[in-house]
Amino acid sequence: MTKGTQSFGGRHNKTHTICRRCGKKSWHIQDSQCGACGAGLYAGIRRYNWGKKAIRRKTTGSGRTEHLKKVHEQYAGIQKTNNTYKVAVARAAKKNAKKLN
Repeated sequence: MTKGTQSFGGRHNKTHTICRRCGKKSWHIQDSQCGACGAGLYAGIRRYNWGKKAIRRKTTGSGRTEHLKKVHEQYAGIQKTNNTYKVAVARAAKKNAKKLN
């Protein structure tokens, strides 16, 4: 058999499928590890300093960060209610009033 076009006809098995962690088609089925994020190989996300742009693309804040926004709001003591913000000072004043009584 030749090494060219005819050899490519036998390719009908998938080596990679969608990764559970990063969502890319980089999960190697036989190796059980992801080539993009390193799932199955690393606990943290796969990153290398030779890929500075890739790190920038994948870092915190590059997406929606929906949960992180809520965490920051709670930490800052700001409570969102009907599109108006109540500052934590009022909450602290209530706590102090209860302690005094």
